[in-house]
Amino acid sequence: MPPFLVATILTLTAIAIACGVVRGTRLVRRTNEAWQNAADALGLSFHPKTNVLRHYSMDGEAYDFRFQIDGYKSNREEGRPYTRFKASFPQSLGLGLEATGIRFQFMGQHIQPVSIARSFGVRTINTGDGAFDQLFLLKGADETEVRNFLTPQRRARLMTPLQGSSALVAITDADITCSTRGILRDTDTLIAQTRQLAELAALLTDFGTDQQEAP
Repeated sequence: MPPFLVATILTLTAIAIACGVVRGTRLVRRTNEAWQNAADALGLSFHPKTNVLRHYSMDGEAYDFRFQIDGYKSNREEGRPYTRFKASFPQSLGLGLEATGIRFQFMGQHIQPVSIARSFGVRTINTGDGAFDQLFLLKGADETEVRNFLTPQRRARLMTPLQGSSALVAITDADITCSTRGILRDTDTLIAQTRQLAELAALLTDFGTDQQEAP
């Protein structure tokens, strides 16, 4: 290969890398700003992303619950990015509860992993609500107690994050987590989703139902 052609290829490669770095730096700066503004509005502590190994993260008390919010790349799924909201309950639900609701898309089609898991013999508690049972894999210490706990209102609200989107909702006796694909970069959306999860946590625990405004 002629030397001038090698030099041209190396120069173009260097320019492309430099442009990518600049775009990436601007995106991180914009995202840090959005997360900082959301943290300030919610009264949370923000830990900015300062290098490729760090996640976007904020934590603290909001709406009567302890929150941990992270923007990260999965160690699996080819490093796909996610935003995860977690609200911890003030006390245990005492149900031995493990509830996982999953909905995602593959080649434009919504897949129901829970239905697939059942087809392979995974044992789960059925609530009798067909729409809910298609989305949630339930386990608990006592089936009757879990069914009684998951009232129609609670079931309907828990399905909301999974309708029309790719998401994961997980509930234990200690907390509720909602993860959505992609890093959220809008302040208002971060605040709105934090409040929505707080409302779900309040509905599940009957705690903090006054829903005080964020600081």
